[in-house]
Amino acid sequence: MLSIQTSSKPAKCNILPCQIKYTGPTDATEKHWVVTEGSGEDGKPKSASFRGRKLAGKSLPVPEGYKGHILEATEEKLQSEDQSSTPPISEEELDVNIFKGLCTFDEITIWGHDAIPDESSDSVVRGIDEWIEFANKIHSFEEDDVAEKAT
Repeated sequence: MLSIQTSSKPAKCNILPCQIKYTGPTDATEKHWVVTEGSGEDGKPKSASFRGRKLAGKSLPVPEGYKGHILEATEEKLQSEDQSSTPPISEEELDVNIFKGLCTFDEITIWGHDAIPDESSDSVVRGIDEWIEFANKIHSFEEDDVAEKAT
């Protein structure tokens, strides 16, 4: 199980078509990451360059009813006295890992090389849509299913 300690600190979230082998704070983003604003939807993409390579981006809003969070795993475990609101699954104490919220976001910008990422072929864009649809299905029920089970 997981316990998430949320944060309300806002952030801009970008997914780049490359891998950067560094995790941590930096002052270089303002100096090396310059974005020309466009909506990315009406033929005017956001554009930027990274290490001399042109990138085109499209901003996707987080769907209504959802909030984006950037989390960091910790080594901490939720203590048993903090689990009093959690119904016990068994006689054993639950093993609950704590994730610390670093910041939140309301939109995410997906970047592609030279062109805006295509919704039909880009795995990140498709993945976001598929995960939201999947989450909606497992956390909801249809009236017909309830009626069938009642009879």
